[in-house]
Amino acid sequence: MLQRRSRRPLVAEMVQRDGNHPSILFWDNGNEGGWQTALDGDFARWDIQQRPVLHPWDVHGGINTAHYRDYGATVEMAAGGFLGVRRDGRPMAEPRPVIYMPTEFLHALYDGGGGAGLEDYWEVMRRSPVAGGGFLWAWVDEGIRRPDTGRVDVQGNQAPDGILGPYREKEGSYFAVKDIWCPVVVRERDLPDDFDGALSVENRYAFTDLAQCRFTWQLRRMPAPDEEGAATLAEGIAPALAVAPGASGRLVLGLPADWRAADVLVLRADDPRGRELWTWTWPLRGLSRFAALSAAAAAGAASVVAEETADTLRATAGDLVVDFAKRTGRLVRVQRGAQAFSLTDGPRLAVGTAVLADLSWRAEGSDLVVLARYTGQLQSVEWRVRANGWVDCDFAYTASQPSAYLGVCFDYPEGLVRSKRWVGEGPYRVWQNRRRGVSLGAWGNDYNDTITGYSGWVYPEFKGCFAGVRWLRLATTEGPITVVIGTEGLDLQVLTPSFPPEAEQRAAVTRLPQVGLAFLHVIPAVGEKFTPAEAHGPQSQLVPLRDGYRGRVSFRFGP
Repeated sequence: MLQRRSRRPLVAEMVQRDGNHPSILFWDNGNEGGWQTALDGDFARWDIQQRPVLHPWDVHGGINTAHYRDYGATVEMAAGGFLGVRRDGRPMAEPRPVIYMPTEFLHALYDGGGGAGLEDYWEVMRRSPVAGGGFLWAWVDEGIRRPDTGRVDVQGNQAPDGILGPYREKEGSYFAVKDIWCPVVVRERDLPDDFDGALSVENRYAFTDLAQCRFTWQLRRMPAPDEEGAATLAEGIAPALAVAPGASGRLVLGLPADWRAADVLVLRADDPRGRELWTWTWPLRGLSRFAALSAAAAAGAASVVAEETADTLRATAGDLVVDFAKRTGRLVRVQRGAQAFSLTDGPRLAVGTAVLADLSWRAEGSDLVVLARYTGQLQSVEWRVRANGWVDCDFAYTASQPSAYLGVCFDYPEGLVRSKRWVGEGPYRVWQNRRRGVSLGAWGNDYNDTITGYSGWVYPEFKGCFAGVRWLRLATTEGPITVVIGTEGLDLQVLTPSFPPEAEQRAAVTRLPQVGLAFLHVIPAVGEKFTPAEAHGPQSQLVPLRDGYRGRVSFRFGP
């Protein structure tokens, strides 16, 4: 009784102090089940707006605030069905109907949660007749810099749970959330073949007409690997479009007649105060030129020479020497002039078996073609060592069962890597269930060993999977290695990201193959602290198998 009486002045002081803040929509009395529930009535005594009082994690006052329900339970709750259980395991008993509004969901521990799986959950919630929204946990990693070691300490997995770092460094999920929760929605994920310069937009504002927003477009040319920075070819402002809250309309951009020759179409939406809501990007025909980089003619280049030893097949193209293992058909050695390059042991399957059945080679014009045929899931690898110094690798494989990742891998020592530049989606890495929040452009960053939300604190992370990559230039102590991806739908894995060692983090962790570079048709989804990826929605499930998988990548070693 003394404890309850002593807290009554605190409720009065809080409500009188904060009651006029526009961000105060509800009052939380306690946390994760609530406590001091005898004080519920005190909020109404001091709040002239009579805002509801919540018991987070519980059902109270007609609002179900259940925490961290998996996707199936979320679907049921959003339909007005199953209420779930209290923290102590007792069933929630509240007269229906109730509003479903989780005061915590998708815990953003490490690089999971937050934006991973959010699109599936949000589509269920925004279409629900009873859902009132939800609150992601949390905004910022609550790390502190220790005076004894100087490192940021997040107490294992107790505090690295924000979409921002301790110094407000933006993580990938920050941008995924910004993208998914943008109040302006552009329906075209891909431009149709008959695109006429108009986009379908939806207004998800509650009170703002889109006529108050500003839409600007650009046509950009992306740089080649030996160039710096993207170029703006044309830009303009789309005519104001009146679309009421909840309605849709067609935004006519007013593009020039030659817009198809550009590489990327960019659309930016600003709110009435001039702040960016989101910037969308779409690939155009011009990007296809990168796939043909390796086929450029080299004036005066001599034909590639093949030499055979007991263990290797050697291809020599000018000052480039490439060795393939006769036992496996894999790349085992590359040298350009006096400089050796350590990209080796590939392509090997990330998942599956491969036994070399036959290795043959032939001259085609001035090039040397090396064909390896296999038994097992790997079917074939065809190498083309070009007289111009490029090396193409075409591969085909099958898979016997769905897997978290599928593709081919190469080794490269992490300690030799210095930086990377690329044209593709970026600047952040992606997971299968977090492909939102990135944009098509020209990107670059120096090597870092950041473990998201745990150590390093340099963002974007260097290591991981990157989508839509047309080319990558990896700067190493051995010299540059340029990679061109000639097949749509291949994601690029650069090195292998690490996760923290804490045992309780299992649901927020996913695994990738140990590689220097990998080219993947399937990449893993990631879970959140309490829910593994497989308990999330459709985007988090294992990708159904295809009849077969094919890819082409091209390499150039040195400048």
